[in-house]
Amino acid sequence: MKKLYLLSSLLIGLLLIQFNNAYNQEMLVGGNMENADSWKTSKLNQDADNSVDYTFNYTDDGPTAGSGGCLYLSGTNTGAANGNLTNFMFYQQVTLERGANYNFTGAYKDNRTNNYWCEVYVGGNEPAEGADYAADQGAVLIYGFKSTNWEAGCPSEVFDGTFQDDACTPGSTNGVVTFEGTGDTTVFVGFRMGIWDDGSNGYTFEAWVDNISLMKAGGGGTSIDIPSGEISVYPNPVSSTTSITLNSRINNLEVINLYGQTVYTRTSVNQTSVNLDLSAESEGLYFLRVTDETGKSGMIKIVKTK
Repeated sequence: MKKLYLLSSLLIGLLLIQFNNAYNQEMLVGGNMENADSWKTSKLNQDADNSVDYTFNYTDDGPTAGSGGCLYLSGTNTGAANGNLTNFMFYQQVTLERGANYNFTGAYKDNRTNNYWCEVYVGGNEPAEGADYAADQGAVLIYGFKSTNWEAGCPSEVFDGTFQDDACTPGSTNGVVTFEGTGDTTVFVGFRMGIWDDGSNGYTFEAWVDNISLMKAGGGGTSIDIPSGEISVYPNPVSSTTSITLNSRINNLEVINLYGQTVYTRTSVNQTSVNLDLSAESEGLYFLRVTDETGKSGMIKIVKTK
């Protein structure tokens, strides 16, 4: 059984590589948060008396915008002795093309007390245990959440949404990752959770993360001219039918699965809004490519549920 599992994981990894090569799109592996082997972890500057427990492929709860299993974390902070700081990070090393735009997205839910943060960073240095991971370490903030006592613009203490629609920490790139120049650059992309307590308050947090994606704003080796934020897909996740809306008239639609196979095509739409029926497709992750009347194209991720 173990050999079969390893063989299946290897096959899925090869298929993901094949898809990335064919469409030059998804840069992260294991974004469905169902396989711990896809992610590295670091305790960063976490104090000895505190702890973070986590489970991949967790199915008892999760973000509303997620699907299937997710990553579940729970953290503690004693707030005394060697227990003032809890700071834990999940990350991957990726190679990105300079001059290209990449969009980070994901489903997120938490239940926290005061002094909590969840932040997504990209940086040239690998996150190291015993150190922070922020601007002082050469990292750039992509998205962030904080408890409302630290950031008044952030949601209530129980939150359920997405990074791209609901992140609320100022000073971020709003999900866009870009490096100037030409050629490739190897960087580390990841998200960290933490909580600070210097008053023996016993602060805690729970967080659920799913459908993490770093998607290049391009496909098939060519630049995509329509940002993913200008393509509206609702509902998403979708169980049967969803509505696709664009400011300009839609010419063609194409739905691609994780194997790089086109499972749906519609041409000559000539409308700004159209319904897409995915009821016959299997549960999982798909990519929707939209081409407008001028020939510009854009791509966005769709999650198909039961």
